Amino acid sequence: MSKLTKKEIVQICQEVRERTGDDSIGADHFYHTAVIRDYISDCPGWTGDIAFVVYGEECFKDIFYKIKGKWTWAESVMENDYEYNKEIFEEVSND
Repeated sequence: MSKLTKKEIVQICQEVRERTGDDSIGADHFYHTAVIRDYISDCPGWTGDIAFVVYGEECFKDIFYKIKGKWTWAESVMENDYEYNKEIFEEVSND
């Protein structure tokens, strides 16, 4: 695993702000971040970068996929609640 670059953190902050509607979220709200570069999944056979971000008093755990050069929200686990971006999984499975 590796760390996010400053540019990647900015991109993910923007994605979190868009998703949550909270413009106050910044890098200082990120408690833990990690990236797996060139991740290869079993199914649907996708390869790419995945970022894991924990923020908001460690309540929010989001997963972002880097698709076409942009970090995009893919999944969230928040206090026993799971959400995922259906469009991302459709796009990834069609690539």
